[in-house]
Amino acid sequence: MAVAERPPLPLGEAGGEGCVSSRTLESRTHPSPALRAVLSTPRGRGDFTWLLGAAVVMLALCGLPYLLSALVGPSDLERIGTFWFMRDFSQYEAAMREGASQSGWLIHDHFSAEPHSAALMYPLYVAAGKAAALLGVSNIAVFTALEWIGRLAVLGAVHAFASTFLRERRHQRLAVVLALGTLGLDTLATLSRALLDAVGLHAAAAVLPDTINPYLEVSSFGSLLSAPHLMLGLALTLLCAPIYLQAVAGQRVWLAVLAATVVSLSLVHSFNTPVLVSVLLVHAAISGRYAWPAAILAGLAAAPMALYSVLLYQRDPFWSGTYSAQNLMPSPAPWSLPLDFGLVLIAAPLAWPFVRRWPVERRRLILAWIGLGLLWMYLPVPYQRRFALGVQPGLAVLAAVGILEANAWMRAHRVGAVKRRLVNYAVVVAATSTSLLVYLGVLASAASNKPAEVYLWSKPEAAAAEWLGQHSSAADVVLATTEFANPLAGTIDGRVVHGHIVATLHSDDKAALVQRFFSSDATQDERAEILHESHATLVAFGPRERMPGAADPSAQPDLEMIYDRDGVQLFRVTG
Repeated sequence: MAVAERPPLPLGEAGGEGCVSSRTLESRTHPSPALRAVLSTPRGRGDFTWLLGAAVVMLALCGLPYLLSALVGPSDLERIGTFWFMRDFSQYEAAMREGASQSGWLIHDHFSAEPHSAALMYPLYVAAGKAAALLGVSNIAVFTALEWIGRLAVLGAVHAFASTFLRERRHQRLAVVLALGTLGLDTLATLSRALLDAVGLHAAAAVLPDTINPYLEVSSFGSLLSAPHLMLGLALTLLCAPIYLQAVAGQRVWLAVLAATVVSLSLVHSFNTPVLVSVLLVHAAISGRYAWPAAILAGLAAAPMALYSVLLYQRDPFWSGTYSAQNLMPSPAPWSLPLDFGLVLIAAPLAWPFVRRWPVERRRLILAWIGLGLLWMYLPVPYQRRFALGVQPGLAVLAAVGILEANAWMRAHRVGAVKRRLVNYAVVVAATSTSLLVYLGVLASAASNKPAEVYLWSKPEAAAAEWLGQHSSAADVVLATTEFANPLAGTIDGRVVHGHIVATLHSDDKAALVQRFFSSDATQDERAEILHESHATLVAFGPRERMPGAADPSAQPDLEMIYDRDGVQLFRVTG
């Protein structure tokens, strides 16, 4: 055929568009030679050396909060879990505990007392609990190991993702730094708001935010201090890009690798799979038949967990009422995205004159990756922001090209050294101001528990929880303040009345019920009614519960004290 006899397209023509010709027909049935050439480019020793150095720096920065906590942290408090979204850790701990105690993989919600069916949730942590039991080590030890593995996985995946689209090392390395080191422009916006207020421009100041929103979905920086499933979910998402391009380039073994990666992603972070599959399907539909097998296989690999999640979180009354209806994670308003994504969104458009010359497959994939990711952010569901995980590294890839090429343009047009230096300083400030401030806040919190409470409870509370874990059963329900019940739920086989704003069914009503029980003016009859209504079998009374000025529960006729140490008391309901 005449099509097969055509010579390979030069790199600059790989993305050419025009009338339907033999060249266009070839691009619809075979990947471009430019793509194959790019994917077969060998990696040098310099890449490994740089990546090793980056890993050392990243691990040192991530390890410093742990070191400060161990050396100078509050002596009366005990830290468990992560430094980012700390109160979610007890959910993972509960999954590990239940996973270790059974042969199956379905677990229950320990944050709500209502009867409900077990579900396939947090399989990563269920597996971690089983591994801890098999190895004879603590769940915390396995969780900690997963944290450090996750950090290395994120760094490696971001580098692999950037290297898939960028050929120059300086572009690749800057993309990695931007992806993992930037966190929006909220700090500059907050300072600007204060300045506008100071000069009397209150209407203009009201437009700007007055807080920092460290959303993991719009910045990969926070993932390094968050839970392992988020780190591994981000890493698996990003790895699907180079694996998919290898598969469409005709290397069949990569089809199996892609399927395995998508299945793993669906189990680790199921929110990402529909976004990823939509990107691959759109890319394949535009690119041609040669890309269809990889995209279709990815969709089939994601389908089982996606269908299960839809049925569970939309049809089951309990699970839809908790992890669906109460999982409120709205996306930022579209006009605030430049503040939340920051420099990577602002600089990304500067890359277009260069991106348009990329091989067509890469260009289409990065544009679909970012464009569909942004669209998914505004799907009309309560947890819409979760769909954005992975967009920020895509923007970082384009921003790296845009920033470096803009700098080259200034040199070519003889922009003065002073002006170039000022521009570069502004870029550095825009890139690092918020992430630096937040990181310093994490360090301060590790040392003093402020400005964020990373220590979830006192040592007497932790000791009481350990005792209760050994002297209670799965049938028990503990009534305690939300602050105490949250970490407690991860250490007992039973459940708590209210421990989490998402995981507790009818969270607002339960929170009010608990608050009323521990209020200073609640009568004995009211407390007895609350015990009956909440199905509580145990009551915890420690420093958190005393804060509202509650009366001594020992005076309650239907409570019997079973534990009393260091200011923490536990009671069993006898009525």
